[in-house]
Amino acid sequence: MTKEQIGSIKIEALRKEEREKELAWERTVKDGDYFISELREAFDKVQDKVHWKNPVDAVILTKNIKITEAAIIHYTGSVPTFIRIDGNNTRVRAAGYYATIGA
Repeated sequence: MTKEQIGSIKIEALRKEEREKELAWERTVKDGDYFISELREAFDKVQDKVHWKNPVDAVILTKNIKITEAAIIHYTGSVPTFIRIDGNNTRVRAAGYYATIGA
C-alpha cells in the first residue's frame, strides 16, 4: 500500500468519526419541539435534490406538516406554504435558503 493510499484511508476514517460525532450531537440537541436529527430527516425528504439551498417544492404526508414546517424554517430560514392535495398528501413550497438568506 502506498503512502497516498494510507493517507486516504486515514482521512476517510477521520471524516467518518466526525460524521458520527455530528449525528450523536443531532440526537441530543433540540430546536423547539424537535431534535435536530428529526428535523434533518424531515428536511431530507423535501429538500431540492440538486442543492439544499434551492427552493423547496415537494409532496409530503399531511400528518407531517408540523415537523416539515419546523425543518424548513430551521435549515432555510424560509416559511413554507402548504396546499392540501387530498386527505393524505400536501404540497409544500418554500423560497429556500438562497432567496431567504441571500447567500
